[in-house]
Formats: sequence, structure tokens, C-alpha cells
Amino acid sequence: MPWQEMYHNVPPGVTTRWISPENPTGEKGKVKIYLDVDKDYASLVQTGIEDYIGSGDGQGFYSNRYAGSLISNKENDIYAFYRHHIEDYVYFNEDCKVTIQQMDSSGKPDLLKMAEQGGKVKPVWFLDRRESKTRQGRLLEEGNEALFDSPDFPTGPTNYYRSDDVCATAYFYLDKPESNLPELPNLELRMKDLDEKLYQVLDAK
Repeated sequence: MPWQEMYHNVPPGVTTRWISPENPTGEKGKVKIYLDVDKDYASLVQTGIEDYIGSGDGQGFYSNRYAGSLISNKENDIYAFYRHHIEDYVYFNEDCKVTIQQMDSSGKPDLLKMAEQGGKVKPVWFLDRRESKTRQGRLLEEGNEALFDSPDFPTGPTNYYRSDDVCATAYFYLDKPESNLPELPNLELRMKDLDEKLYQVLDAK
């Protein structure tokens, strides 16, 4: 198969806003890669950030050859991690779009507490282990939207959408020393609100 480019690295940085004790960095979000003509559905879908970067639940500081987390600052809720596609290159001809869902997992009491503090949380799936048989449900399906508000809703793991400040840098190889890529935005735009959203928060702490 002819190819022109190889995507091989995405080191995101995450400044979390609303913390779940079990998974503080939104580790349940899927990494999706859209290649060339695939627009509506992803070409490649990972099982979750905790698997994609090899950390498992509860991301801490570690470094490996192809994946790691060099910043794991639980006190200030700041994380940075990387995943190199060195032995599993992603080939594409024209377009490559990589997205990361902002999704986490926690129990209902934690979600209610985050919502009370102003956090943007949207439950989407739950796991119920209270009976002899494990039961799971999708909260976005028609007829299930009100389940979360039920007093009988299980207190076990619930996946939910969340909202954090996320930035990322992607590296890729070209088949020639030139490209038709657009110029980078100016520095002012790239640094917009960064002082307010990060450094002033750290100074305040």
C-alpha cells in the first residue's frame, strides 16, 4: 500500500478540573485515529488512555521506551504523558486526525459531588454488581436517560464525560523534505489564556 506519512507520537498534557479519586486524569477516554477518507467513524480505536499509554488505572510517574507519564502532579492536577508509535506506525496518505475523549469513571456519590462544585459531568455507562449477575447499562440510549437520577442507581463504576484543559503535540514523518501544511498560529494565539489557566492557578496554590 503506498503511503506518504507516518504518524508516530502524541504527547498530551492535561490540566484536570474536576477530579475522580479512582482515575484523576480522565483515563477512560478512547484515543481515536481517523485516516484519509474515514471521517464519520475512526479507523483505529484504542480501549482507553490507561491502556494506550500503559499506565493502568491511577496514572503515576513512570517512563518506558514507547510510553510514559513524565508529569503526574496530583497536588495541582497536572499530567503529561506520551505514546510513541515506533513499532506500530500509523500510515496515511493525506489526512490523519487523532482525538482523545474526555471520559472518566467513578461512583455516583463522586459524580454528584463534582456536579455540585460546578463540574461538567455527563454519565454514559454504569456497572452494577449488587446482584449475583453483573449488569451494565448505557445511559445515553433512549429510555435510559433518567436512570442516573433514580435512588436505586448502583454506586459502582460509572463512566462519564468530563471537561478538562487539554493540549497535545503530534509528530509525524514525511516522504519528502517539504509539505503543504499550513503555518503555525502566531505565538500570541498559541499562548492565549495559558497564564490564567495554569500558572496563576499554581501561584495561587
